[in-house]
Amino acid sequence: MPSALPSTCEEGLGVRFQFKNGNQIQNFYDASGQKLSTLYYTLMYTIPAPVTEGSVLDLNYDPDIIDETGTFYVDNFEYGFNGCDPGWYWKQRIDNAEGYVACDNE
Repeated sequence: MPSALPSTCEEGLGVRFQFKNGNQIQNFYDASGQKLSTLYYTLMYTIPAPVTEGSVLDLNYDPDIIDETGTFYVDNFEYGFNGCDPGWYWKQRIDNAEGYVACDNE
């Protein structure tokens, strides 16, 4: 199981999940509790020893060693992004009263 560590950021309250292999998931919320984004950081190399409980790697994005992907939530739209292509986002899903519509981005 990952350890959850609360953190603050400019966008609002963030919660970081650190896994023993160094990968992280970060969720960010506004003051009302609305989720703003989810970021996934996957290390592209094997760390020599598992991350110990209570410690956190400081993952500064470097495309040669970290794969960064995520989802941004804006009203009823979900936009995906890949850190390799900064500034390029695509619609993943549109939520509605009936459920949601998945967007085909091919």
